[in-house]
Amino acid sequence: MNTIFEKLTNQLNETIESSVSLALHNKNQEVEFVHIIWALLTNTNSLLNQVFNKMNQDKTAIELDIKSYASKLPQVSTVTKENIKISRGMVEALQKAQG
Repeated sequence: MNTIFEKLTNQLNETIESSVSLALHNKNQEVEFVHIIWALLTNTNSLLNQVFNKMNQDKTAIELDIKSYASKLPQVSTVTKENIKISRGMVEALQKAQG
């Protein structure tokens, strides 16, 4: 049972790291839920991606919508891994998930 939780924790950690990378690539100053969804869509091992595959659904249109939404978020040219922030909503959601 503990290995399941360890795996979920590792997957969540990887998803958050991917989300930060996507936000940086997009020059967004905060990591938002849209970056989490984007990271899950691009990770072939994510549950979300597996659901689309099992349903034989093409996720290309959703990915384009997610990228379009992310491109409308505030951008700064000087954002770095050291100064990027996790949005307040993301922090609150992670705190609630912890219990």
